[in-house]
Amino acid sequence: MTTTSLHEPVVLEEAMTFLEAAWLVLNQAGKALHYRDITDRAIEQGLIDTEGKTPARTMNAQLSTDIRSGDSPFVRLGRGIYGLST
Repeated sequence: MTTTSLHEPVVLEEAMTFLEAAWLVLNQAGKALHYRDITDRAIEQGLIDTEGKTPARTMNAQLSTDIRSGDSPFVRLGRGIYGLST
């Protein structure tokens, strides 16, 4: 069962990629967030499974790289602040 409520975790068979999780978190929030907040929400909801010591840095790097690719659903709105492109 998958839910997208802000108060209920999303139950998945497999963890999402960092970018998939970022998209879902930003879509749920309906506003831009700092990459640390995106990461915290993704971990709290069980969207990403990471054993790394710095998942927030990984999220920031993934988002930055995706935006530089030129065809990204994400936009950088400030230092560490990301949103969804319209």
